Order: sequence, then structure tokens, then C-alpha cells
Amino acid sequence: MNNQEYNLEHANHHLGLEEERATFRKLLFELLLLVCGSLVLSALITPALFIWLQSVWPELPWPYSRVYDRVIMGVAVALFLLRRRHFHIEKYRDDFHLHVRGQKASPIILGFFTTFFLSLCVVPLLVSGGTLEWSDNSWGTVFQRLLKVIPAALLISFIEEVFFRFFLFRSLRQYLSFWWSAGLSSALYSIVHFIQPVKSWGFTELEFSTGFSYLGLLVGRVMEPGFLGASFGLFLVGVVLCSTLERTRSLLPVIGLHAGWVATVKIVGKLCDPALGFEYPSGAGRRYYLLTEEFSWLAIVLVWIVTYCVFRNRSDGDCVQSDKEGGQ
Repeated sequence: MNNQEYNLEHANHHLGLEEERATFRKLLFELLLLVCGSLVLSALITPALFIWLQSVWPELPWPYSRVYDRVIMGVAVALFLLRRRHFHIEKYRDDFHLHVRGQKASPIILGFFTTFFLSLCVVPLLVSGGTLEWSDNSWGTVFQRLLKVIPAALLISFIEEVFFRFFLFRSLRQYLSFWWSAGLSSALYSIVHFIQPVKSWGFTELEFSTGFSYLGLLVGRVMEPGFLGASFGLFLVGVVLCSTLERTRSLLPVIGLHAGWVATVKIVGKLCDPALGFEYPSGAGRRYYLLTEEFSWLAIVLVWIVTYCVFRNRSDGDCVQSDKEGGQ
């Protein structure tokens, strides 16, 4: 190779790197726009919508916090659809089929029971530690609750896994190492879960700052007890799910794992009550209290080990072959 060919190849390589960096910066900008835009637009829209709902439905059963939750979900979906061209989601269509087609439902079932049972093992430890106590609910009541929870858990898991793992993690993975991609996507996954309704906040009057006052209350949760522990627990969950998707190239096991965690959080409320004198930390609340405990972090790590042993690696060739078999 002479000097001219070498210089041309070097220039092309440098140009390719610059284009890759520019594309990555655009992706980060779109993600920032999606998160911040959803928060700001919801703060502007919700107060006026809440007033309108009260005018047409004087006995409105929903507090402002619940209306805000629905608005921010709708705004986030609308922004994502409006900016879909910039996210290049069309290139994920065929890949999505490779991650779900030609597979049995057994990875979902196995993933669900892995997280469900390992997470429930933490509960007796918390009861013996004096923070929780067994409730008076019968096993029949608990089982009925579980049957109602499973479909909702699977739906929630499917929606979140498609966005946070299949789209977000894999988008970052094109430009970053596994650990950076898993870390960034899991951090966002963790933070988003704390945009929860503050039911104690009462709507007073319609002003420009009304929605931002409530938004400030949500952001202020990062300073409340339990937030750091619960957010770290959710971060670990996200990393485990990213690792499983990276190895298996399949959405089914990660949906099952995720659904098992969701079901655990919901079923513990039927199994246990807070012990006398114990209050859930305000930054985590009842929903995410389990994630503040070190025993739960250990259970998440155990899930990681089990999934590594149980779910086999799935190469691109396996994906293509299973897709062909599924189409026959």
C-alpha cells in the first residue's frame, strides 16, 4: 500500500468515526428531548386539563397526580412517534421479529418464576428483621391476587422491555461497550420509575407555575430517604435484563424476568403489612421498599447468576435459523 492509498484509507476511517459520533450525539439529544420535553409539556398541559375535567365531571374521582401520570405517558408516546424518524425505528422492525419469532413460551415462564421465587425469599428475612409482618390474608386471597397480577405484569414488562432494552439499550450498544450501554439505559430506567404520583399534593388554582410546582415535588424525591437504595436496586435490575438480552438475543426471557419482579412487588402488599412503628421510606414508598434492602440486591445478583446458567447464548445465526423455522 503506497502513501496515497494509506492516506485515503485513513481519511475515510476518520470520516466514518466522525459520522458515528455525530449520530450518537443525535441519539443522546433525542433521548434528552423525549425525557425533558415530556416533563415540561405535561407540567403545562395537566393543570388546564384537570380544570376542564372538573368542569365536566364535578365529582372527578382522580387526584391531580393521577391525571398527571396519564398525561405524561401520552405526551411521551406522542413525542416518540413525532420524532420516530430521528430515532430510526424502522431499522428495528425486522430485528424485532428475530427477537420474538420461532421461540417457545418457556423462557417467559422460566424467567418469571426465577425472579418471583428468588425475590419472595427476601420477605421472611424482612419479617424476622422487624420491618414487615405477615398479613391476615388467606392463601386463597393471595393466590387470587397473583392470578390478577400476572397479565398486567406481562403487559407492563413487554412495553418497558421493548423500549428500554430492545430499543434504548441496543441503540446505545451500537456506539458504546456493553457496560456503558447497560449503565446508561439502566440509569434512565431507574429514574423514570420514580415519576410517581404524589397523592398528598392538592391542586389549588390554575397558574402558569402550578404544573411546575408539582414537577418540583417529583424531582425533590431524590433527596428523600430510600430513594438512593431503591434506585440502585432498579439499576441492578436493568443491568441484569440488559445482560440477558445481550446473551440470548431474545426478548422472551427478559420479559419473563421483568414480569416476575413486577408480580413480586404487587403480591407482597397482600402477604405483608408494615410492622408496628415502621413507616416506608418516603423516597421509595411501599411499591419500591423491597429494593432498598441489601437482601434484595443479593437476590437480584442471584437472578443474574441463575440466568447465566439457565439461558444459553443465542448467536445471530441462531436468530436467523429460528426465524426461518417460525416462517415455515
